[in-house]
Amino acid sequence: MNAPSITTSDLCGQFLHHLAAQPDAPAVISRDGVISFQSMGRMIAAAQQIVTAAKPRTVGLYFTPTPALVAAAWGALFSGVAYVPLAPTYPEDRIRYMIGAGDVDLILTPAELRGDLEEIVAGTDVSIAEISAVADSPAPGGGDTPLDTAAPDAIAFVLYTSGSTGAPKGVEIPQASLAHQMLWINSGLDLGSGARIVHKTPISFDAAQWEFLANATGAAVVVGDPDLYRDPEALIDTVDYSPGHPPASRADPAAGTLRGA
Repeated sequence: MNAPSITTSDLCGQFLHHLAAQPDAPAVISRDGVISFQSMGRMIAAAQQIVTAAKPRTVGLYFTPTPALVAAAWGALFSGVAYVPLAPTYPEDRIRYMIGAGDVDLILTPAELRGDLEEIVAGTDVSIAEISAVADSPAPGGGDTPLDTAAPDAIAFVLYTSGSTGAPKGVEIPQASLAHQMLWINSGLDLGSGARIVHKTPISFDAAQWEFLANATGAAVVVGDPDLYRDPEALIDTVDYSPGHPPASRADPAAGTLRGA
């Protein structure tokens, strides 16, 4: 008997499964508060509408760790458009190279980073769109849930090598491969709605992708400060921090299970 044909992205399906099963569970935790899966679904739907309307070849993501980054990345994934993560900590020449080599013609960014980005892309035909960090704002065209319009063989993102042996090279990662990785991580680390994943890695590194896309496992993403990866004490503080609760403890099941990448 033949296996059923999969016509949409299993990666996006993983997010939709958890959205339906636990709409009120935390999806993203930051110093500003907690965003539920339901609210994150609205943010993603809004980001998806921006991407779909622009019809870009490739989407750039110019963010530090924030809830808006999570929404932007999933918005591109649900649209079936590959994204190129552009870490603001990178030198401007490196970012320009990745934009050009990656055929990026739309970049998503928060309002506070738009000015810096405009200087970087000045003189090019690259468009910039801001992603709101307001969780309860409805998508412009209505609809509170993102639509899985991505093909199973769609490219999820393109990462660039260091270039230590020549020009940096773009490596394309399919959504199917990322979906398998998320399932393996979910099984290996015993994740779920009680787990929390700290996003601490600059977004242009491969490890960052599973950190800020951890909602695919049902876990909550805990976003830290931009330089968190350089500050061990701040990292410990982020691991301990939980809005409205005492510091998380392994001995306290109510505090959830925190994992670091």
